[in-house]
Amino acid sequence: MSVFQIHRLGLLVVASAVLGACSYDAPPETLFQQPDGGVFKSGDPIVLHFSEPIDPQTLSIRIWPGPRTLEGDIPTDDSPLLERCTPAMGTCGNAQLTVYETLWDGDESQALSGEGLASSAVISARLQLDPQHLGKPNQPLLIEVEKGLADAKGNRTGVATVFDVQFLPKTTTPSGEPIPFQNGAYIIVSTLKEPIAGLVITLISDVASSEDGVIAIAGADGDENEGAPKNTSNPDEMHVDDTERGFTMYATGQLSQFGGDRFLETQPIPMVLSLGAIHLTLNDLVFSAKVTAHSESGNDRLEGTLSYSALTLEIGGEPVDYEAGSSAFVGHFVPTEDKPAGMPSVCGDLCGAVPVQCNPPTDFPPPGVCAESVQSPAIESGGTP
Repeated sequence: MSVFQIHRLGLLVVASAVLGACSYDAPPETLFQQPDGGVFKSGDPIVLHFSEPIDPQTLSIRIWPGPRTLEGDIPTDDSPLLERCTPAMGTCGNAQLTVYETLWDGDESQALSGEGLASSAVISARLQLDPQHLGKPNQPLLIEVEKGLADAKGNRTGVATVFDVQFLPKTTTPSGEPIPFQNGAYIIVSTLKEPIAGLVITLISDVASSEDGVIAIAGADGDENEGAPKNTSNPDEMHVDDTERGFTMYATGQLSQFGGDRFLETQPIPMVLSLGAIHLTLNDLVFSAKVTAHSESGNDRLEGTLSYSALTLEIGGEPVDYEAGSSAFVGHFVPTEDKPAGMPSVCGDLCGAVPVQCNPPTDFPPPGVCAESVQSPAIESGGTP
């Protein structure tokens, strides 16, 4: 994290205290409910909660194709997949938006419609996407709650709120054949929006698979070289953080195949980031992604979402807990000759150049991933990422 980001966080804390002293009545916040297990399966509803009761007539949702730009924004040259959906519209093409006076618990008898939308305050909403169209597996989506959302007193939001969503198949049909995957180095990049806007997570990772599709990931904290963008994915513009602030991450998961598409999903893990006086803990972190082929090099590429059940931010010994969240990520394959020095190895040095914050699990990597007798279905490395 840069000094600028830490300074900016301090300013936000001070500003919040000053506004609180002036009895500032903030507009409502939209909170994203993570699904069980942290991963959306095709057909699952998208559930939104509001920090206070809202005027349902001010709720408007748009859906855009993902992923975001490198700056974390909706691409300006994209067109929305769903132009506008409101509770009054109800069914909007391949989506349905329903609102409730209470936290949605699956009881549809509490749904509001008609006159109820004009006289009631809403505390939650359910967005159901057609699993054959908008909600189909593999498609990264950006769910935008448009600005202007108002509470019962008319306090309106001045900016939109955007959430990253990607569905995995509800079920997969094993083919009985090995699932091909390009073992090797991947640069995984994600930009968090909360609680520190613009915090970039870069993992210089070794990814290995077994013949039956078991995946193991050993990642190290990557820092950009001087003058390079913080969210760069170019291996020539980054290095493994070999100071006491560097950390490692270990995850295991499974490859699956649905039709002609390949998917990756990891088991929940905790990930702890120590950045000087700032400590960030992501609980039940899950990586879910589609494995695609790069349009130019043909190398494997990961496009998906990292999600967590809760987040704890600790500054100077004062922990603050945040709700579940998610963020889009991309994993770029790196040819052997371009691998950054000091990165960990799933079947070798698990720490690499990371000197302190390296605590691999005793059962990592899982059986079969590094067995000499197993011929991994890895695709031969080649080309540039």
